[in-house]
Amino acid sequence: MFEKVLRISSLLILMIILQQNLYSQSAEFRWISVGSLHNWYSNYGSEIEEGFGQEQQYGLRWPAMYPRQDVQAAKAFWIGYDDNGQAKVVHVGPRVSGQNEFFPVFFKSYRKRDVPKLDVNGNSSLLGSIEDPDNIDPNIPFDQMIVNTVHTKIGITMTRKIGQFASEGHDNYIIHDYTFKYTGIVDGNGTTIANPPTLNGVYFFYIFRLSCTNQARYGIGNATGWGMAQTNDAVGDGNPDYPQTGLTIPSYLRAQYGWQGKFPAFTTYDNVGGMVIDGNFKNGDKNDTTGRLAAPQFAGVVHLFASKVPNDFTNDDPQQPKTTLIIDSDHQTMSANSIDNKAKCNLEYDLMKSGHSQRHLAKIGEPSTYFQDAKPTKDPAQGSQGGYSFCNGYGPYTLNPGDSVRIVWAEAVDGLSRKEAIEVGKKYKSYGPAGMLTDAAIKEKNTAFFKGRIRLIQTFDRAYKNFQNNYQDAKNAYVPSLKEFKAVPRNGANRLMWEYYENELPDSIYIYRTEQYYYNELNYKLVTALKAEPNKKQYDDTSATTGIASYYYAICKKNGKASVRTNNQLLLEVTKKPQINYTPDEQSAVDNLDKVRVVPNPYIITGDANTHLWGSAKPNTIYFRGLPARAKVDIYTEIGEHIYSFETSPEDITEKSWNCQTKYNQTVVTGVYIAVVKNLDNGKTKIVKFVVVR
Repeated sequence: MFEKVLRISSLLILMIILQQNLYSQSAEFRWISVGSLHNWYSNYGSEIEEGFGQEQQYGLRWPAMYPRQDVQAAKAFWIGYDDNGQAKVVHVGPRVSGQNEFFPVFFKSYRKRDVPKLDVNGNSSLLGSIEDPDNIDPNIPFDQMIVNTVHTKIGITMTRKIGQFASEGHDNYIIHDYTFKYTGIVDGNGTTIANPPTLNGVYFFYIFRLSCTNQARYGIGNATGWGMAQTNDAVGDGNPDYPQTGLTIPSYLRAQYGWQGKFPAFTTYDNVGGMVIDGNFKNGDKNDTTGRLAAPQFAGVVHLFASKVPNDFTNDDPQQPKTTLIIDSDHQTMSANSIDNKAKCNLEYDLMKSGHSQRHLAKIGEPSTYFQDAKPTKDPAQGSQGGYSFCNGYGPYTLNPGDSVRIVWAEAVDGLSRKEAIEVGKKYKSYGPAGMLTDAAIKEKNTAFFKGRIRLIQTFDRAYKNFQNNYQDAKNAYVPSLKEFKAVPRNGANRLMWEYYENELPDSIYIYRTEQYYYNELNYKLVTALKAEPNKKQYDDTSATTGIASYYYAICKKNGKASVRTNNQLLLEVTKKPQINYTPDEQSAVDNLDKVRVVPNPYIITGDANTHLWGSAKPNTIYFRGLPARAKVDIYTEIGEHIYSFETSPEDITEKSWNCQTKYNQTVVTGVYIAVVKNLDNGKTKIVKFVVVR
């Protein structure tokens, strides 16, 4: 019997692996990343668990300029209808790929402007979630947009437009504008049902599994990564709203959202907010010991529009979404979904039309003064091994061939700023281990933390009003930013250079700097504030500390408003070089290559590819020093194979670094290497040998 079970289990695992492999071969992905909130999207029409990145928490990053800010665990999208008493449902997510039920036919990304270019001494500084769009189109309604069309097995074709703005106050939400048309097309080849029937009781059903946040996961507990501490709430669903000082919830808002609540398995201190102590978070920076809150995010979805009846794209139905519920993320309907499983389709359809369920806070027994008392006491998981997801169901609609329905919603993340997260956590940490356990200390910390709820609901409100105003609110708030931002270490200064987008000149540019650690927002200082002029696009920062990494970001202002600071926009790391004034004899020695040397030599390479991207240390780096103002260096193996070359300029200040990567992007192996240095001004050459040990 055991062998039979083992064979069945092995077969199921093999089937899952095969499905994932097939999905990875056919799926395409794009990023929305023009604002401070970044997320990935799939051509299949929804973002499934471990669909991209093979991590359970991956996507919906805010603020995305910092690492591991992901709050998305999984999404799902289902369409179902009543076929004479038998439900038929097609699915993509949370744990099925959508293959054989969803058929992608179009998937393109657009930007209104080119991606900002960042450059430090000739090296790009862009982070991984930024990608070049398929098209630049100044006429799109957003600053960035993805268009995705998918046919389904039940004959409904979905087209979604996913858009984001690069405007202050509007850059932390992403619009999802869906049109569903009953085309009768049932596969990716355009096959159409002959005389398609009327579809009755059609529901469009969205599932959201959130978990705030990836960076806090390994400090508080691995289970928080799949949502065990996630607490969900709603507004506008007919249930009583939990009050909070400073918050008025507009009557027109309909939204669901969540945050990291109490995690009973963690008892060192109150885990709400996910405080970092002594670099204790896996994959975190060991120097990050301020006590900052690593999970200050509140994330959720707000309704913007739903057709009252098919083909009505003007009048919003105030009764939609008809269904809002929370569900165990490991509920039997959350996996192995198939249109061919009739019994499960009926269970799924019952969920889709189930109406408004009890709120999460009420379900777990938290008092109505939850946000006022600021001390969560109940376990949000309530015995569940997967935590809870929330769902929104739109319907029922009756669709005849050619009918269309429009649904629009926005996903958003807000909360404490990085600076506030540091200040709040630092103060909480200062009370010491015993002091952090007192009710007064916990309430003080969480009162500050729950300001994030107020801000998220205010973000929902801005998204709603912006949609109602045909996106003019965001367009009016837009401030031209920089098209390009460069840094070059010079003789006694860091030279900063920039370019503006054509015909988009701001009033002024503000440049800020911190040193040693980029993530410590408390230490950023204003370096300079300059009037924006078409022909003045350079500044030498002489006040930076020599030999220590400096981090710069720039924002622009116009008419009193500021441009958005994001991680694809204007964060540079550069190390100022010392002021060097050679005597005539010393200059002669440099010109004759007498001062050329390689340091360290021998060099013991770390080979660590996971070193923190923005850390002050430079792994795998060798320095060529004593170089003339204009030199060429060719690097060879001991047997004479050419592996790399570079040239210097006066800005390199007699020094150039090499990251031990060959011209084929391979890390060098242990051995003796030969550098041939040539002075491009006088033609003199010198051979220098050095050793790499790996």
